[in-house]
Amino acid sequence: MSIIQKARELGAEIAESQELKDYRAAEASVLANEEATQLIREFQQKQRNIQIAQAQGKQPTEEQKAELRVTHENMMANPVVREFLQAKQRFEQTINMVNQILQQAITGNAGCSPSG
Repeated sequence: MSIIQKARELGAEIAESQELKDYRAAEASVLANEEATQLIREFQQKQRNIQIAQAQGKQPTEEQKAELRVTHENMMANPVVREFLQAKQRFEQTINMVNQILQQAITGNAGCSPSG
């Protein structure tokens, strides 16, 4: 069996994984919930403003840090957002584990991993 075919099989397995299904369902819930969507947008905008300032060599002000912290707390207090972020994290962890396993197989290094 070719490498490309194996990659297609892996992609199909990932597409059918519970982690991806949970992530997509949580994402749909966020998109259907205006409050959740707005909370995420607000947090991302404040985060982006800080990153832009840092890229220009400026440190974020205490006020900016406090606003970001409060916005993050508000976002995490919303159960729809919280479930979305948790589902996203679980899916990303799965993908990272797959990538780590592939890298180990390619390099021949067993390394340290949770599954062996």
